[in-house]
This record gives sequence, C-alpha cells and structure tokens, in this order.
Amino acid sequence: MRFFDAHCDTIGKIVEKKADFTNDESLHVTLPGMRAAGMGAQVFAVWAWHGHYRGEESEAALRMVRAVRDLCAEHSDDLLFATTGAQIADACAGSGPTVLIAGLEGSDPLGVRSMHSASFATKGCAC
Repeated sequence: MRFFDAHCDTIGKIVEKKADFTNDESLHVTLPGMRAAGMGAQVFAVWAWHGHYRGEESEAALRMVRAVRDLCAEHSDDLLFATTGAQIADACAGSGPTVLIAGLEGSDPLGVRSMHSASFATKGCAC
C-alpha cells in the first residue's frame, strides 16, 4: 500500500516563484521525492488569500489548479490529475502513477457568490 499526503504548499511556490518541481531542493514535495517514496496520492493546497491576492483571489486559485493539471500533463508517466475517489483509491492500492489532487484551502477564492464553487469543481478542484 502506498501513502496519501493530505497537504502541501508546493504549487504556490511553483506558480509564484517558478520553482522547478523536478529539482528544486527548496520545495518540500518534488517529483523525484514522490518517486522515491512510492507516493500514491498528494493533495496540492490551492490557496489564494484575500490579503495577498486582493481582488484576484479566484483567478490566482484557478492558476494554481491549472498548474497542478500542467504538472500531470508534463509528467504523465508519473502523475495523474485525480477527479474521482476511485482514482485515488486505485493509486494508493496499486503501483500506477501518483495522483495529484487540487484542494481549495480557504474560501477567499469563492468570494460571496456560490457560483464560484461550481467553477472550481468543473476544473477538478476539491472544495
């Protein structure tokens, strides 16, 4: 059985600082580290607090979701963007690619309009 890590802030550093997922030692989670650990699933925290992204919370969070998807596309032999519980369970039980999950941390990107949650959900982000 492979393990499931329920939180990392790596995607913010990749988006904001252009950190390299394949070899940046300042990241807590990297592709080589995930390979070495035999990781089954990793939740990437999609955070866009009002104090930092004033007026652009939704856009910033959606950039992070896209970045998680892009990692999966760039490294499709190793990574799969998970949109179902079955994909997560299979990845943790088997030996296929590690699944990445984009998880919305905090409600700032949702704003006051509930329609934003549907926007994130259709992009594969767990709210």
